[in-house]
Amino acid sequence: GGSISYSAQHPNQHNALTKLALGGILILFGLRMLASMLFGTMFMLYLIGLPALYFYAVQTCPPAMTFNAKKELKRVLRGHHLPDTHPDKPQGMWEEWTARITATLTTELATFPGYEVQQHNLFDAVIGVKVTVPTANLEAYWIGAFSKWHYVYSRELEPRNAAAGVGTGTAGARASTSRR
Repeated sequence: GGSISYSAQHPNQHNALTKLALGGILILFGLRMLASMLFGTMFMLYLIGLPALYFYAVQTCPPAMTFNAKKELKRVLRGHHLPDTHPDKPQGMWEEWTARITATLTTELATFPGYEVQQHNLFDAVIGVKVTVPTANLEAYWIGAFSKWHYVYSRELEPRNAAAGVGTGTAGARASTSRR
């Protein structure tokens, strides 16, 4: 006897498998071309968009001297940064008025013994600010970008920093520290 090959026994299945393999290869090739076109488009967007965004950020970065620590602390304490639906956000004129007075008194009393402001200029496009208020056991952070100061977050000082009266600094380009 002789041997009979699989393709000789089932020629239709062989043709179907060949067509399926060729179709799969064509689909993969098409997907690869589509991905390379998308990557090329995304690359061009990054190539043009990132420098344009950087240029805009440099032009609209607020001057470091415009940061007013007491004013920004008052805004945080009265809940200015909270969304309207937040339960701690003052609702109505009476609550807003009492929140404003409470924030003013708290800020003045907490900052009277002194506070520390550290500013870090990042590539002339963004300014990071850290305000340390040892009496209130508080560190608060802002970012100056796109013509205004944006509150980021605040946290309690670690016990060792609160006792020393200063916060831990971070290295940065052209950092400046002022004690008030």
